[in-house]
Amino acid sequence: MEETEKMLYRYGSLNRQIDECRKNIRELTAEKYACMDSLLRAPKLEGESQKMKTCGDPVYRIVQKMVDIYDARIAKAADVLGGLYTEFDELQRWISAAELNGDEHEYIRLRYIGQNSVTDIAEMIGYSERQTQRLKKRLLHRIEDARRG
Repeated sequence: MEETEKMLYRYGSLNRQIDECRKNIRELTAEKYACMDSLLRAPKLEGESQKMKTCGDPVYRIVQKMVDIYDARIAKAADVLGGLYTEFDELQRWISAAELNGDEHEYIRLRYIGQNSVTDIAEMIGYSERQTQRLKKRLLHRIEDARRG
């Protein structure tokens, strides 16, 4: 049962990591476009009159290099996000297979995702601490049974 509880703490952690990774990808994408915009709006070096369409343009080469760097960073973050989603989905399947009731789902949300104390959870769902401990024990057994097949 200890392993199941560790898994549920990991579930909450994955939820936060996914949010952070998605935010990171959004920020990298915004930085990429801001960088491109600032470089493309920069005055031409030494009054150069070439158009951006030519690959010989030094500004074009700089912009392309920056785009490549940002694209590599975004791809790496997307790979990390994919791994997090894979692990999260597996944990989600175990929780779904356990066929938990509403209070049990609420306990998972409050304890493992929200990181609330058992005392706070008992107060929030209207149970005594002893009832809340029994609820926890019951849901851990159900998830453990679902994991075993």
